[in-house]
Amino acid sequence: MKKTLATLLLLCAVCVSSWGQERSDAFFSGKKSSDKVSLGIRGGLNVSQLATVADEGTTREGRFAGFHAGVSLEVPIVESLGFETGLYFVQKAIREKTRDISMIDIEGHELWADRGEMTTKGTPCYLEIPLLAAYRHNFRKVQLIVNTGPYLAYGICGKLKIKNEDRHGTTTSEQEYDWFGDEDAMGSVRVKRFDMGWHLGAGLKFKGSIYLGYSYEAGLVNIGRSDDYSTKTRSHAISLGFAF
Repeated sequence: MKKTLATLLLLCAVCVSSWGQERSDAFFSGKKSSDKVSLGIRGGLNVSQLATVADEGTTREGRFAGFHAGVSLEVPIVESLGFETGLYFVQKAIREKTRDISMIDIEGHELWADRGEMTTKGTPCYLEIPLLAAYRHNFRKVQLIVNTGPYLAYGICGKLKIKNEDRHGTTTSEQEYDWFGDEDAMGSVRVKRFDMGWHLGAGLKFKGSIYLGYSYEAGLVNIGRSDDYSTKTRSHAISLGFAF
C-alpha cells in the first residue's frame, strides 16, 4: 500500500512541476462544469496476485501480468468533482513457481534432493464495473484526476494450468482446470465468481482527450471456499485511453 500511495504522489508531483505555472487558483471549485459527459475507451496492463489471510498472517502469491480493456464514462458534477464508471474486461492473471526440494534416502543416508519444479498459472477473467468519485483539477496543458470508490466484478472465464518438470527441465505432467465453479464442481478450482473491492487511482488527461493513469484495486470479498483462510484479489494497473 505504501508503494501505491508513493506512485500516486509521484503522478501529482510530475503534474504540478510540469504544468503548474498557469493553473486555477482554487484547489476545489464548486462552479458548474462546462465539460460534457464523455464516453471513452481504455486499456492497459495489470499486475495481479492473490492475498491469503490466515491466523498466522497474510501472504501474497502469484504476481503476474494480465490486461484490461473496455469503455469509460465520465460525468462532470461541478468543476472539481465528477463521477466515473464504465464496463471493462479484466484479466487478473497469476503465476507461481515452486521447487520440489525433498529428503531422499540413499543407502541409509538422508539427503536433500531437487526433484524439479511446479508452475501454477491462473487466468481468471472478469467483467468489472467501477463506481468512482473523481477529483479533477485543470492545469495549463493537462487535467489531473484522482479517483476512488468501489468496484463490482463477475468472473466469466478462466483456467488454472499446472505443469511439473523434472530437475532437467523436462515436462513430466500437465493438468488444466476451470477457475470458477460451484462448491461441488468437478475439475474446477471452485473460485467464487462474484468479487468486489476498493479502487484507488490517479491519472492525467492531456489536450486531445488522451488519458494516462495508474490504479490499485484491493478485493474485499473472500473468493475462496475454505473455512481456514480467505483469498482476496490484489491488482495494479496502468491504463491508456481516449475520450470522445
